[in-house]
Order: sequence, then structure tokens, then C-alpha cells
Amino acid sequence: MNEVLSIFHAKRKYMGEVEAGVDAARAAVELKSRREVLKNFIAETHRRMDSSRTSVSGFGRSAAAKATAAVKKRNEEKQDGLLQTLHITPQPITMESIQRVRIVTCDTLNKNASHRLKTECKQLLMFARKQPESVGTGRLYDLNMNQLTERLTDEVTENRIRMPDKHKLHVALHIHPDCAILSHGDLLTFTKRKNARMIIALGHDEHCYAAEKIDNYDGISALSVAVEIAQLVNVVTKGALTAEQYLQKVIEEMQIGEKKMEQYGVKFYEW
Repeated sequence: MNEVLSIFHAKRKYMGEVEAGVDAARAAVELKSRREVLKNFIAETHRRMDSSRTSVSGFGRSAAAKATAAVKKRNEEKQDGLLQTLHITPQPITMESIQRVRIVTCDTLNKNASHRLKTECKQLLMFARKQPESVGTGRLYDLNMNQLTERLTDEVTENRIRMPDKHKLHVALHIHPDCAILSHGDLLTFTKRKNARMIIALGHDEHCYAAEKIDNYDGISALSVAVEIAQLVNVVTKGALTAEQYLQKVIEEMQIGEKKMEQYGVKFYEW
């Protein structure tokens, strides 16, 4: 049963990171996700769980409780981070933030392209650093991260920069001066464009939010969800809410929408 094996490996990964003294929050989140998959599988197949098959040395009640606490803390921090990233004040680009840009992994880019993405992110931040803080910048690339356009600049409107379309598969990398999450406009444009394979929003603080289309991508259904998200956000915008209530509501709608889009082959990342 692959579900049982995946929990075993997730526990080993979590314990390995704990023993190494590194932040094991992501491993704890992965373990929780694997457990939920197994729980649903058992419920659907009416089987019984044999806990001995997922047993890992050192992972007892204490470790399980700490893993649960780590997941809770990470979710709270993520929620706080989302609230902070939805503000509209451009943030400064520092040399420290440029140096923090990391190599990332995803389904769309191979190892070499991932290395190139890191370089392009640094170069785009360096370029953006010379622009007024409120100006957005971006560039299109092929799936090997070869440049398809010059660096683009535009005054940011609703956390967006207007990016051209291309008649070949491409990656859209653009700067969000306010370090915001992918906007409803980003997702709408991404799902509308047949050849847009991946979209990345790079914040002035080097934080990235990204979405990619994977093998089971259902364009019609994903676009329908993106339109629904945009409509709901517009309704929220017109409501008589305080700034805090508005931000909270937008976060909720975006999170619900992203979960729906995942069912139709859109994979989301946060780096």
C-alpha cells in the first residue's frame, strides 16, 4: 500500500530533520498531508490500519505531538504572512534579499533551468532596484529559462504588470513590489493563455509565489475557477469592510480558489 509507505518515509524524513537540528516544519506538514490521504483511503476501502507498518524508531507520542504543534505554528505563520503580503506599500530591495534567492524545484523546470531561474531572479531584482519602488518589472522565458523578451517595466495596477502572450510554452517571471501573493488577475491571465506553463511572482524580499500547469491540467475548468475567484474578489472589494476584514476575506477566497484549481491540474508553490 503506497499510502502506508509514504507515511513511513515522511516520519523518517521528519525525524531526520529534527535530529539534524534544522527546521522540520515542512516535513511535519508533509506528514500530516500523508496521514490525511491514508485516512481517506482507509475510509473509502473499509480497511483497518496496522500502525506497526508505519512505525519509525523514535517517533512516539511526544514526537507526534511536536509534529502537530509544528504544523499548527506553520499554518499560523503562513496566515500572518499572507496578511502582511497583501498590503499595498512597496517594499525596498536590499542586497541581503537578492543574496537570499534560492534554487527551487518544480515540475516544469529541469535542474539546469532551476539554476537559471535563480540567476534570472537575482538579475531581475537588481534591475528592479534601479527603478522607482512602485514600478513592476518582468520577463518571459522558454522552459529552459532562455529569455523570450526584454525586461519589461510598467506602473503596477492591482499588483499586476502587463505581460505579453507568446505562441510557445513559456514561464512568466514578474516582480511584485509589495511582495504580494499571486493575484486573481495573475491567475486569470495564466489560465486564459494556452502557452503559459508557469507564472512566478517574485517579491522585493525575494519571497516567491508560483503556479504551474501539470499533466492533468484542465484548461476550461481552471479558467472557470479563475473567473469565479475574480468575481468573488470584486464583490469583496465593493463590500463595506474594514481594511483588516477585506484582507482576511480576500485571503479566504484566494485559498479556496487555489484548492479548487489544484483539482484541475494547477500546482502552487511558495518559496
